[in-house]
Amino acid sequence: MRFGIGLFSLQCTAMQPAHWAGAYRDMREYAALMEELGYDELWLSEHHFFYDGYCPALLPAAASVLSVTQRLRVGTSMLLLPMQDAQRLDTVARDLGARSGGRFDLGVGMGYRDIEFDGHGVSRKDRLPRMVRGLEILEASEAAGGPPLWMGAQLIDPVNIRTMQDAGQGLGGRLGRGRAAGGIEAGAGRSAKHLAHRGSKGARGCA
Repeated sequence: MRFGIGLFSLQCTAMQPAHWAGAYRDMREYAALMEELGYDELWLSEHHFFYDGYCPALLPAAASVLSVTQRLRVGTSMLLLPMQDAQRLDTVARDLGARSGGRFDLGVGMGYRDIEFDGHGVSRKDRLPRMVRGLEILEASEAAGGPPLWMGAQLIDPVNIRTMQDAGQGLGGRLGRGRAAGGIEAGAGRSAKHLAHRGSKGARGCA
């Protein structure tokens, strides 16, 4: 059984005002302590355009944690894929995985807040097609040795484009059973890959 801690969102709220540099410094210190105590993974969460500085750039944050640890894995519990250039994301994620000795996990979601899509110049109507195209790129990279790919709390199956397009939402067939991912309810199918890894990820903990 493996255990992780999250979600680190790096916010500084009106109720707990502080400089954002302190949140990132604290995360690095927590990561070192987690490794010392035997935890397996630290998980990060992403949002954009929140007043409190909710972390909008997970890969630099992950790189910061990986740079101060030797064994601890680091995962993006919910990187908002439709707002990303998937080719660029893949390039940076593969480099991060290679430089960390394979300790990086790439978790993605669809996003749901209008302000985030508007701020990135992406129509909400395009989020499913962009998600599908992005997943195709990232899954091909994973198959070639790139970082393990997750959606929410589950390892994902290979892309089933027809199922996704027919459903329009729900990403049917992509996910094992489990929680909603990026506002989209998980399907009920289970792949051999999911069954093989379900226990380890469930124990790593996306709180």
